[in-house]
Amino acid sequence: MATSTRLKKGDEQAEYFELVSTIVQIFHDSTKPPWYNAEPEESNSRCKVIDTGDGKWFCEKTDQTYDTCRQLWILNTVLSDFAGGDKVTAFNEHATIILDNANATEVCNKLDAAMAEDEDGNKDEFDKVFTGSMWREYLFKIKAIKESYDGEERTKYSVVGVEPINYEKENAKLIELLEAI
Repeated sequence: MATSTRLKKGDEQAEYFELVSTIVQIFHDSTKPPWYNAEPEESNSRCKVIDTGDGKWFCEKTDQTYDTCRQLWILNTVLSDFAGGDKVTAFNEHATIILDNANATEVCNKLDAAMAEDEDGNKDEFDKVFTGSMWREYLFKIKAIKESYDGEERTKYSVVGVEPINYEKENAKLIELLEAI
């Protein structure tokens, strides 16, 4: 993936850039789904909640207990362009666009229903949500930040914007670049 070379080792400042890229892989597994349980919508928060085991959901951050929860996307993808590919994470708002407005809570409920019907579960509908969105090209706005994990430096990429490509606008940019040569 063509990225900026300005990120330096140890640089903890985030850098933002745009690129036209193709989604070549969306990681999804019914045993470790690409969403997390969050506070219900009425809480106006996206904080993670944990199952208390008695049908309630608890948020450690806000110290609140809820009767229900909702699922929000945390979608790990591989984006690729002429320079290669990199793993990029898209959170709920942007993941919903990538997945044709699929709602994580609805997909979770469908998966639960399929698993209840059949022990192995009919995962075809679950898989279609993700495979149907692969090999599409978008204009992505990416946030890149260097971080250290277990003493190893790596660059973490997150989607901060995604939109369909405006080919007229992108062609004008390319023409401008070519004329500058």
